[in-house]
Amino acid sequence: MTAVAVPPPAIPDEGRSTLSTKIVGLYVFLLFCRILEMLGMFGLGRLRLMMLVTLVGLAAVILTGNLVRALKTEIGVLLVLWTSWMLISIPFGTWRSESLNQFANLWLKSLMVFFILVGLACTRPAFQRAMSAMGWAAVMAAVLVLPGLADAGGGNGVDDRLIGFGTLSNPNEIAFHLWLGMSFLLLLAVRGNGLKKLLLGGVCLLEVFLIVKTVSREGLLIGVVVILIALLRAPAMDKAKIVVAASVLTVVGVLSLSPQSLDRYLTLFTSHVNGEAASSARESSRSREQKLRESVELTLRHPLFGVGMGVFMPASVGLAKEKGGPVDWQASHNSYTQVSSELGIPGILILLAIYASAVRQVWRVDREAKRTGRNEVRQDAFAILIAIVVLSMHFCFDSMAYLFYMPLIAGLATALAVTYGPELATIREPVIEAAEKASGMVTTLRPSTSPAIAGGGRERNPYRLGRRRSSVVR
Repeated sequence: MTAVAVPPPAIPDEGRSTLSTKIVGLYVFLLFCRILEMLGMFGLGRLRLMMLVTLVGLAAVILTGNLVRALKTEIGVLLVLWTSWMLISIPFGTWRSESLNQFANLWLKSLMVFFILVGLACTRPAFQRAMSAMGWAAVMAAVLVLPGLADAGGGNGVDDRLIGFGTLSNPNEIAFHLWLGMSFLLLLAVRGNGLKKLLLGGVCLLEVFLIVKTVSREGLLIGVVVILIALLRAPAMDKAKIVVAASVLTVVGVLSLSPQSLDRYLTLFTSHVNGEAASSARESSRSREQKLRESVELTLRHPLFGVGMGVFMPASVGLAKEKGGPVDWQASHNSYTQVSSELGIPGILILLAIYASAVRQVWRVDREAKRTGRNEVRQDAFAILIAIVVLSMHFCFDSMAYLFYMPLIAGLATALAVTYGPELATIREPVIEAAEKASGMVTTLRPSTSPAIAGGGRERNPYRLGRRRSSVVR
């Protein structure tokens, strides 16, 4: 069936210049670009500006009455359930004070990200402001790590790898962060005009170059998956452009890397690589495999409540001492087994349910947008879908389950559904009828959509439990 483009229904201005719209844009930008971490370099770290912006955003959500709406969303319910399970599991942990510290000082701050985003970004202007803020924050993040290129020249003990500062000091973290913001940056570039599109396109190429310079094998794997998804989604003409661009970037990347960096990448495909960088990469892989086995064993030993939130490292050390092996104070390097070992099997099941809900909501909005010819909504959905894929892959390589990244992307997925779900539902039937007429189909063969049931004469009750029926994506 051919999709027929129908303009969105005329609706009143949703407050393009409202204060809450500006707050959510500023909040998302400062949260994702990480620029406030530079304040510590100038002795201004105690200002806690991010905490101030967060309190303002939370106050705006409460004052506008949108906190309840965010709580009633599907992912909102799951996050509250996950938070409740964290609290329930604390008394059963092996280090209760540390679990309580992780819960209060890390997770609760991350949880606020979801409710601020969903509470303030559920109108079209506010949602678009949040999406744009993600794109501009990606630009700023690239600028912040750019000085690291001066140190990525070998002889500095990091195998010619790009390093940054703060939470972006690790090369793998840089690669992940840049890939996570890439889809939003590309969205800005696609929607830009003239010089703006050219400049943003250049920043996209710069980010890819920076990712290559991190010499992150995870970054390479994420890039391959993102390109494959883009090839599946793109029209035939754009597929060729993607293949050409990927080929050129590959050649440039190979020519710009040192032999040691190439050896590190080659360890993904073969074990017959010599050199210090390759040995370091293999040692890193062995360490990750060991921590993976330990986290699985701790999950099996504590299947219900886990060892306690944030207690994997001391628990793994105790496990190593029990077996008489070497003691290694390292994280699990896998967020999924981090959660399963620290919060038990119920904890990991709730986390997986959050991911599944986010994908389902974005997929449903994308399907409805395709049916109604809303290409701009499909672009938003695709950008968020890529972000979900990048985040879910990074969870396989890093222990970061309680950081703000998951609530941020889950909040964008929910905001997309709440913003466009009702709008797409109101124009769904007219579009289907128009498409059928255009294709010559007899519309009388379709079930009646009138309030009266065909042949019965009874009016269909549009309410359930006192609430009007709706196909809104929740």
